[in-house]
Amino acid sequence: MRSIRSFANDDRHVMVKHSTIYPSPEELEAVQNMVSTVECALKHVSDWLDETNKGTKTEGETEVKKDEAIDTYSKDQGGRTLCGVMRIGLVAKGLLIKDDMDLELVLMCKDKPTETLLNTVKDNLPIQIQKLTEEKYEVEQCVDEASIIIRNTKEPTLTLKVILTSPLIRDELEKKDGEKVAMKDPPDLLDRQKCLNALASLRHAKWFQARANGLKSCVIVLRILRDLCNRVPTWAPLKGWPLELICEKSIGTCNRPLGAGEALRRVMECLASGILLPGGPGLHDPCERDPTDALSYMTIQQKEDITHSAQHALRLSAFGQIYKVLEMDPLPSSKPFQKYSWSVTDKEGAGSSALKRPFEDGLGDDKDPNKKMKRNLRKILDSKAIDLMNALMRLNQIRPGLQYKLLSQSGPVHAPVFTMSVDVDGTTYEASGPSKKTAKLHVAVKVLQAMGYPTGFDADIECMSSDEKSDNESKNETVSSNSSNNTGNSTTETSSTLEAKGIVNTAVSAAVQAVRGRGRGTLTRGAFVGATAAPGYIAPGYGTPYGYSTAAPAYG
Repeated sequence: MRSIRSFANDDRHVMVKHSTIYPSPEELEAVQNMVSTVECALKHVSDWLDETNKGTKTEGETEVKKDEAIDTYSKDQGGRTLCGVMRIGLVAKGLLIKDDMDLELVLMCKDKPTETLLNTVKDNLPIQIQKLTEEKYEVEQCVDEASIIIRNTKEPTLTLKVILTSPLIRDELEKKDGEKVAMKDPPDLLDRQKCLNALASLRHAKWFQARANGLKSCVIVLRILRDLCNRVPTWAPLKGWPLELICEKSIGTCNRPLGAGEALRRVMECLASGILLPGGPGLHDPCERDPTDALSYMTIQQKEDITHSAQHALRLSAFGQIYKVLEMDPLPSSKPFQKYSWSVTDKEGAGSSALKRPFEDGLGDDKDPNKKMKRNLRKILDSKAIDLMNALMRLNQIRPGLQYKLLSQSGPVHAPVFTMSVDVDGTTYEASGPSKKTAKLHVAVKVLQAMGYPTGFDADIECMSSDEKSDNESKNETVSSNSSNNTGNSTTETSSTLEAKGIVNTAVSAAVQAVRGRGRGTLTRGAFVGATAAPGYIAPGYGTPYGYSTAAPAYG
């Protein structure tokens, strides 16, 4: 189990690494301009093709609007040769990083794409681009890839691939063996597998936008891991669609949002657990109708190497060395170490000094009892009107062995009033309060006033911690039942069995030892009752994802 501070340190390293691999604003602007220009030019090419073929079309056909061509490519769109253009790959998913900016578009055709159609689009596309912008672009065709390659001529250098495909190719593939094909394929049909891959990429982009884009830190972790795949050859086979599936499942199955550092570690834990190894369920592809393993192309050795590398990265992260996984310099601590300083607490005492630690204000989690006690101690020490020793402690030093009695308890359960008494030299002093401890303090103040000692103890009662008061109130019901049964026999409580007032009063008493003794006489002190140690506070932790046992128990 790791502390929140450890994950915060991982977050800092991951975000700094992400800022170094994220494209600059100039690169993003160049990508947007190039993609938008080509999309608009392809729309004009589609219009030009329709105009040249309008003699063969029926008279009732009308032009399809621009957004209809982009949003849908159903058969009802009828006569348009080019139905629409869609973004796929890194552009559609927002996963571009520096030195890895492959831009891809899919040009959807009404009929099965042919080499003739590819040449026609390639020849007319530069003309339409020149009408839209003054920038120069190089356009060439690649028949083997069923695509058109477009490159810009200025920095940053970008390459855009436009892949031609048609939904008819997949529909024909899914037909039964006994069903006859309506039309014969043209002789210059483009590569069928390339067209099917383009359709799959379109489904992947839609799935990613629906499932992964909304997950906190998912896109950031994917960019970090894509950079890792580029740097480390072992991770290269996982790059692409399988990596996106693993990240979405690892982060999306958590019951709360994750920071970047914790999300990255969760993905590493998933891979290190051995889900890639043979004998497992594999990685289901949600974009295929038939059950498909997205890792079927990987060899057993590649899967074992990635699992081993993920386990090593997880160990480094557990030791606080995530910067080695990211290949970056370690960042300085967000809270620099403050050395303890020796300071003279009393200027009048030349040879006396005390070890002082810089006080840190706990303004963070109010549920942390240690921080709450520090704040209460700060309030007490900063108050100028109170003495560091309360009235009950002072009276116990002057007259040890006094017996305090609980006379009565009155008032409602939610606001009780306790009356305590003490007998000093034959004189009985009584006082009341909302708790027995407060009533004892009131009695002690009265006794000290009667004995002629300085009265500076009222503030002690007001400065009782809220935790102590709430503890007293929670015991009201028990005290009420005890007081009704023991009315004749009053309970006696001796100062020798006085309960410790908590860590705050213990710290105050310790401070008295350093402050008193110089410049005035010191009273004879009785036996000091030390407070019991407060129970350790354990911050809420984070469990292992999926209920797996921790991959590296010694470092988890």
